[in-house]
Amino acid sequence: MHQAHHQAARPVFRVALSMSGAISAGAYTAGVFDFLVQALWELDQARKRTPDDPSLPGHDVAIVGMAGASAGGITAALGAIALGYAQQEGLGLTQVPTESGGSLPCMLPRLYNAWVQSPRMVGLTDTAPCLLSTEDLAGDALVSLLNGAVLDKIRDDALAPRSGPKSNSATPFTWLAEPLHVYLTVSNLNGVQYDVKGDDSADAYHMVNHADRLHFRISGLGSNTRATSDWAGCDSAIAMNVDALLETAGTAAPWRMLGQGALATAAFPVGLEARLLQVERADYQRRLFPAPDFPGAAINPAWPASQMAGVSYDFVSVDGGVINNDPFEIARFMLLDDWRNPRARNPRDPAQAECAVIMISPFPEGAQVPGMADLDARLVRVITSLLPTLMQQVRFKLDELAAAASPKVASRMLIAPRKTGQASGPSSSANIACGALGGFGGFLAQSFREHDFQLGRRNCQDFLKGWTQSKFTTAQQTPILPLFGSARETVAVPVTMPMMARADCAILLRRIRQRADALVPVVLRGHVKWWLWRFLIRCAWVLHFRGLLMDRIAKVITDDLTARGQLQPDRRRRDPSVRQDKA
Repeated sequence: MHQAHHQAARPVFRVALSMSGAISAGAYTAGVFDFLVQALWELDQARKRTPDDPSLPGHDVAIVGMAGASAGGITAALGAIALGYAQQEGLGLTQVPTESGGSLPCMLPRLYNAWVQSPRMVGLTDTAPCLLSTEDLAGDALVSLLNGAVLDKIRDDALAPRSGPKSNSATPFTWLAEPLHVYLTVSNLNGVQYDVKGDDSADAYHMVNHADRLHFRISGLGSNTRATSDWAGCDSAIAMNVDALLETAGTAAPWRMLGQGALATAAFPVGLEARLLQVERADYQRRLFPAPDFPGAAINPAWPASQMAGVSYDFVSVDGGVINNDPFEIARFMLLDDWRNPRARNPRDPAQAECAVIMISPFPEGAQVPGMADLDARLVRVITSLLPTLMQQVRFKLDELAAAASPKVASRMLIAPRKTGQASGPSSSANIACGALGGFGGFLAQSFREHDFQLGRRNCQDFLKGWTQSKFTTAQQTPILPLFGSARETVAVPVTMPMMARADCAILLRRIRQRADALVPVVLRGHVKWWLWRFLIRCAWVLHFRGLLMDRIAKVITDDLTARGQLQPDRRRRDPSVRQDKA
């Protein structure tokens, strides 16, 4: 009774997470989320053990919802699934194995498995499925350069219950809102048509929106009804509850949809398989858009006749990060109290802030413009530059990022890769091992992903120690989310960047060549009908183009890893400045 009275009287500092796209660097995002869960859980445990401890904060901290794109979307979706099973399997700090035979601390082993142990370019054995294995190329249809079936298994493993002892009671977490909202951005290749009309006009302006999203409203995962989002609660959503996850062993339709949505938001174009999604058309009716000039604007689609049959709407989706790589605006609107007011915004002053969006971005520096030497107006260069130009433009969000970077705005926080023990100062993707090869480098070695997962945990710990900007804590300069229990123990990460062995790099290149050799016949069978042309092209591939391509790939990989200090030195090479005597 005493504890219940205190909980009812305490104010709530509400948090919404915005998780950026990051390809393999999602291992860093998963690490940040893992430690945040640990800190929230340990605070709750401390309240239960010693409710009258004066060091406990006079307020609660609760996650209202998560918005994720690409790798961030996978973390949001699989993180929610992991928390759902944690109600039954138990939650607490545990040790997870590393590839070298050691162990690392972790709160959500399911999320660790999905991001650190499972996704790899080369399997642990020659026959193990991996991104470069070829079991997906049996037919004539080529859907991606890499083997997307590996991601299907990661999804299925995340949704499947674990064997072993389980708790008899599934107790919702007090540090999660009830309900909890999860948004995943997806790039809808089909598009949704809208007719926009003026107040006094019968004419309509036709537009097609490809920046789509999936909204999941999860009940039973949290218990804090005072932290729930009014805006997200009024938005159309796929309703689901934790009981269905536990009772059906992850086979309930909404939870399967959450798993499929995780793959859809991370379907990197060309590299990974595009995903077919089937949603109810009713989910688009009265959908709320986080439009700053028209808060809560609900606009209904103008469905063409071809899409009016039945109640479902099917579309092909690729990576949500193509159009919306930082779904910050969705996270911000989840926190708005007076979202119907065109001038509404969350309190920004450090002495008044009562909520905050925490952005998790493994690549905080974003894109950079080419130098003068890269200027090229020839047709081929213009064509190849067009897609990156469009992607970077739709990602340009000046007002949001400028506010997040300002020390005077306490409602927008950023957790990004920093060196060990560096709580402030410049952040950079150069500090993560998965940043190589444009973000694909993490799939080359599990040690890269282990490093970034733990760096994410450490960076989150450092952030929480110095996070004091709120109306509940500014006067005392105490942390908004103080650390208790195991969260106080310093998270250790390697001081040096992990390196890939030369032998492993050679195996990687061999598997790339094998995958390429298997891809060529599939492409020819699907697109070249005359057998003679197929024969000639295959001969040209084997005799000439394969060698050129492999040389180029080998150079790109070795040069980038070497420049980042992530490739083991070639001990066979000798210093040319030292005279070598003939034998």
